[in-house]
Amino acid sequence: MFVQAVYISLGAILGALSRWGVGLALNPYFMAFPLGTLIVNLLGCFVIGIVLPVGAVYIPLSIGARAFLITGLLGSFTTFSTFSAETIYLFITAQPLRGILCVLAHVVGGLIATYLGILTTKAILHII
Repeated sequence: MFVQAVYISLGAILGALSRWGVGLALNPYFMAFPLGTLIVNLLGCFVIGIVLPVGAVYIPLSIGARAFLITGLLGSFTTFSTFSAETIYLFITAQPLRGILCVLAHVVGGLIATYLGILTTKAILHII
């Protein structure tokens, strides 16, 4: 259990720092729409769409690797709470259309990104 906690912690450090970096890089340039949060959430969905089938079917991942990648890295890289706060901010500042677009981009975009990750994995691993 302690070893898993270490794997999760190490992944979480990398994920959180990566999310912070994306926010620093994008948010100052896209003040009207929280693009940094959208990018990390969509990218996280795409990556989990790759990691899950690879780890389940093609290259079984150890418990430690799953803890590091899924719970630690992707868990801290993606952010539901920031998405929620930014979306509510759009609504309470009289920007309902942007708020609705934000919800659709995250939810529908996240589902599509996860599915594209799965399709990408299947395509690549069937070629190799």
